Amino acid sequence: MRYRTQGHGYIIQLAIGEEIGSTLIEFAAGEKTEAAHFWGIGAAREIVLGSYDIERKIYNKKTLDGVWEIASLTGSLAQTDGGPILHIHGVFSDEGCRTSGGHVFNLVCAATVEIFLVPLPAGLTRRHDEHTGLKLLDL
Repeated sequence: MRYRTQGHGYIIQLAIGEEIGSTLIEFAAGEKTEAAHFWGIGAAREIVLGSYDIERKIYNKKTLDGVWEIASLTGSLAQTDGGPILHIHGVFSDEGCRTSGGHVFNLVCAATVEIFLVPLPAGLTRRHDEHTGLKLLDL
């Protein structure tokens, strides 16, 4: 990972083979960032997506094989009782420009992943919600 400060935030570039979740958590710890929002583009592999079944309170997961363009990536960093947590969604395009999208569980940099991250000044926390079974923002 390489990064630089830009305005009120950071531009982060993942190296080939880096996984987005662990890399962003490590970056945030190093920069003492507890809350942020971010977006990104690039190319990825080993992508695992999910869509949430609210009735059964489980994610239906799908693995995307091969290398995919990151058409859009957006997310947030917040805190829970167990520490930092990322919430990431993405849209990915295959070689035929067909797209798949959803909640991102895993994503590994295939060529480059460029993240534009803006820290939030106020703390942001997530707490378990009984009705949905999800860790929702505690506003």
